Amino acid sequence: MALSGIHPPPPFMSAPGEAPVPWNEWLAAFDTYVIAAGIKEDGDDKPRLRALLIHCLGLEGQRILGSVGSVKSYADVRALLTREFGPRTNAMVERFRFRQRAQMPGESVRQYVMELRSLAATCKFGPLTDEMIRDQLIEKTMYSQVRERLLMEEEDLTLQKALSLALRVEEAKRDSAMMQAAVSENLMTSNLRDAKPGNVGQVRSQANTSAQLFKNESSATSLKGTSQKCENCGFQSHKGPVHRSICPVRSVVPGANSFHLCRGPGRLRTVTMVRRAGL
Repeated sequence: MALSGIHPPPPFMSAPGEAPVPWNEWLAAFDTYVIAAGIKEDGDDKPRLRALLIHCLGLEGQRILGSVGSVKSYADVRALLTREFGPRTNAMVERFRFRQRAQMPGESVRQYVMELRSLAATCKFGPLTDEMIRDQLIEKTMYSQVRERLLMEEEDLTLQKALSLALRVEEAKRDSAMMQAAVSENLMTSNLRDAKPGNVGQVRSQANTSAQLFKNESSATSLKGTSQKCENCGFQSHKGPVHRSICPVRSVVPGANSFHLCRGPGRLRTVTMVRRAGL
């Protein structure tokens, strides 16, 4: 059956067993169909709307409706079906799940907020929903930079503004990683050009290892919020003897004393210039 050429949603439950679509989702699709078909929920359309809802339930849905009671109005039929087929949730349990949900590796900020909103739908937060999602974003984001940036705002920070700021930080972090990768690639290319023919393979292998270690260490340090810098290359995250093996200057050419990157032993030109200036 179609009204005005618009087809209704598939029957909610045609046969015994689990409904193929959750009741809340199916009811939302039915409401959309009613609006699109031009059927009104008041006036002369009320009996028609009630009959249309029961018809779209399917044979098994109609059987269950008949077994739980008999109601006359559309609103009563809708409420009875919602009690029978709607999700049975415990707000305390749902809120626990909401508070435990942290941003997962590889999950974008936008995806994380969408997932939080989906979880909040059954938490009965009411008018505090956006505020709860905002607080969860600040607490459970995987990026310390996002947390620090949002904590700089006033207490009246809205979810919309928080999401906008978090997306900007996320984009800046992605661009920074791209630029860092380009710097590492340029270092390797320069040293391959200046390396002796017999050492090309060794330089390439050590450069790849250094770049990977540098990336991993940078990510770990970024989450800790450190601000230390290496005295050789100026990058963060590997200051001190423990992490010197990942320095792109010290590890690309073992034992390098003086090459085109720097006029001093094992330091980038920019770092050497700063150190010579006493800055």
